[in-house]
Parts: sequence; structure tokens; C-alpha cells
Amino acid sequence: MGEIYCYVSKDDSDYGKAVMKQFVQDAKWSKVIESLSVHMKDHSIDRIYTKTYNLGLPESVISKLSEENKKLFKQDGFLKQRGRVEKELRDFYFSLLDKWKLKDYKTLGEIRFCFNMYRLRGQRAETFRDFEGRVYSRTDFDYPESVRKTEVIRLSEIDYAKTYARLLEEQEQRNKQTI
Repeated sequence: MGEIYCYVSKDDSDYGKAVMKQFVQDAKWSKVIESLSVHMKDHSIDRIYTKTYNLGLPESVISKLSEENKKLFKQDGFLKQRGRVEKELRDFYFSLLDKWKLKDYKTLGEIRFCFNMYRLRGQRAETFRDFEGRVYSRTDFDYPESVRKTEVIRLSEIDYAKTYARLLEEQEQRNKQTI
């Protein structure tokens, strides 16, 4: 087995700030999905593409839609451009993004790509997020030096594992309190 590298996002870095913003926005994204599901009167909508320029649904979701709603989407899963119903649905989607301030929403993967922290084919990476929104990564490749200097802090594999174990314990305690 090759060398293992572990990191945590710096709170005051641009990456850390982007991750915290995504952490807050992530909870709101589920509200968009729920609102669209109610608006379209189709409760099989449980995922949408995280694209803020047009509404799109994965094929697995489209296949479960009513026949009427299936006709609103193109082969690639995005909303068709023509038609009154499509325009109203698009306007509704954009109003939800405005309401919850999600016009600039990005997934964690998109954020990592912007910061040159992506993996290549054959490389492995695993991540988790703590309750404060920091992202911990364990990879079999080293991040570029520019990223290590400004965006992340290197951890030992033991510290990474201890943090993960502590997070699991906290999650278990929270689950017990809600039961």
C-alpha cells in the first residue's frame, strides 16, 4: 500500500470559507427539492442536478415521474426551453434559488475542483465533515504545495482516525437524544 495523506480544511482559508458556505447551503438545497416535488405534484423527486442555471433531474428520477411531468424534460435531464409550463416551472425554480440564496450553490466536489484538490483516475480519496463544517480528507495522493500552504492543514493518520471516531461517538449521542 502506498503512502497516505490526511488533511483538514483551514477555517480562515478561501477553501474553508467555501466549505462552510456549502455546509450551510446544503441544508437549504433539500428544501428546493422538497418544494419542487410539491409544486410538480410528484413525490418521486428526491434529487435534482446541482446546476443553478437550469433545472435538471437524473434519469432515475425522471423515470419515476408522471407521464405529464416526463414530457417537460429533455433526454439529458434538463428542463425543455419552450412552453408555458416549462417557463413557469423554471421561474419557480429560480425563485426558490433566490429565496434561499442558492444562486451560487456548488457541491463539495465542485469546490475541490476549483481549488485543485481533485483526484485523478485510480487515485483514492475519502472525506467526512465534522459538525462545525470542516472537511477532513484521507488520500493516497498529495495535494499540490500551493493547496497545502493556504487551504489545508496536514494531519497524521492517527489524528484523522481519532477525529473520525470522536465524530461517530458524537453522532451516536445525538441519535440517542432524539429517540
